[in-house]
Amino acid sequence: MRRLLPPLLLAACVPTGTPSAPPEPVGPTFFDVTYPDIPPGTAALPPEPVNTPNPPLDRIIRTELALFHKGLHRNRTYYCVHPSGALEVITTVLPTGDPKLDEIVRETVATWTFKPATAAGKPTRACGKSEFNFRFE
Repeated sequence: MRRLLPPLLLAACVPTGTPSAPPEPVGPTFFDVTYPDIPPGTAALPPEPVNTPNPPLDRIIRTELALFHKGLHRNRTYYCVHPSGALEVITTVLPTGDPKLDEIVRETVATWTFKPATAAGKPTRACGKSEFNFRFE
């Protein structure tokens, strides 16, 4: 009997460096944050995730990496949170090696919503990265 899909373990959007991953991720790790609209050194609070779903498993398991390449694959995606909380400038900065999987991640990130970053009590643009880890076995 032929097996159509290999066994799969997925850890997407779980913060890297977390001692133990929660069953349901609380939100993405937003790192290397910059605030392009305020002077350097100005204190700012980062954006807060409101709705940050993981990439859909039913699409991930049909990618080339899931079907044919075992091991850990990382994706880092860069994006900016507009003062309105909407996302802009979504791009892959560390690809997994599978363009389709990277596209799925970008499409998922595009659906995310945030409370905007603030500086001096006013909403401001914040840019940074989130990391996605995929382990296929």
